[in-house]
Amino acid sequence: MTGLLPWHGSQWALLKSRLERQRMPHALLLHGPTGVGKRRFAEVLSQSLLCPDRNEHGACGACPACLQFQAGSHPDCLVVAPLQADPPPEFGQFPSLPSQQGRKAPKTPVVAIDQVRDLSGLMLRTSHQGGWRICVLPVAEALNPAAANGLLKLLEEPPEKLVFILVADEPGKLLPTIRSRCQMLHFGIPDPDQTTEWLDSLAGTDIAPADLRVALAMTRGAPLRAMVLAQAGCAGQLDELIETLGQLRGGQLAPLAVAAAWERAGAGSVLDYWRFWVAELIRCHLGVAALLETEARYRATIENQANGRGRAWLLGLLERLNRDRNLLNGSINTRLLLDDLAIRWAGSGS
Repeated sequence: MTGLLPWHGSQWALLKSRLERQRMPHALLLHGPTGVGKRRFAEVLSQSLLCPDRNEHGACGACPACLQFQAGSHPDCLVVAPLQADPPPEFGQFPSLPSQQGRKAPKTPVVAIDQVRDLSGLMLRTSHQGGWRICVLPVAEALNPAAANGLLKLLEEPPEKLVFILVADEPGKLLPTIRSRCQMLHFGIPDPDQTTEWLDSLAGTDIAPADLRVALAMTRGAPLRAMVLAQAGCAGQLDELIETLGQLRGGQLAPLAVAAAWERAGAGSVLDYWRFWVAELIRCHLGVAALLETEARYRATIENQANGRGRAWLLGLLERLNRDRNLLNGSINTRLLLDDLAIRWAGSGS
């Protein structure tokens, strides 16, 4: 079993106390920034609830119930996972509903009403092993309106010893009536020293220090997101984007050729790095310390590119990048979107 993360101590202590007194809330909403381990905590909690031999640290990891959970075959734990083409890296290894198999995955994560209806069997039957029954929604904000209303009806009359565990990066997207029926449990960004110590302790990792520093800046200290970016070599990818933007602005590269290269590299990733960089330029205009302030090699470039663009222009560009990033989940023509952005950056702007 994957253990608790070091910064989850207070959340675990709260629920452990409730569990020991058999006073678990019927619904939990784990919320906070992406990449702080909410779904990992949901996995730890789910296995601990199902383990008859749990201890103060959680599940034993060796009993039949734990082995079933780890194999994804525990009959008392169901997961309503969103249908999507590319699941988020911080997701956890949960057993999932049989009816989710074979469904076409849309670009945008969606939990549909028929997935919520699948829970009726779990609601009506008793526990196979005489303990808790668990329903996990690892991306709760992906509920479409019909599914959200269906879940609300289930939350209004929960049976005994059934726990709903909802996880959301953006709880404001959930119906207020769903939030009101859940005990909210917040997961914040851990202390920087704690994050660094945890990342340094990981065995078998071969990550360049520059990648780790850039990743922590880009994620504002979210450890699990930072780990994914660092493993992908984010410092080199950011450097390549910055160089390309400079050459675009200087007329050394053709906008349409750059847009074609961006499309091949992955539009979503390019826009994520670009949004971060434009935000750094805006911070320079505002006199606010850059998130990359500790990286001396970026300072001159930040000042040069910021001085070449007006604050209002950069704010408008950031708004456009944010909007276009969301549009990538739909049926937008990605190449035309990137063409327009490249041409806009290459042109005059102040």
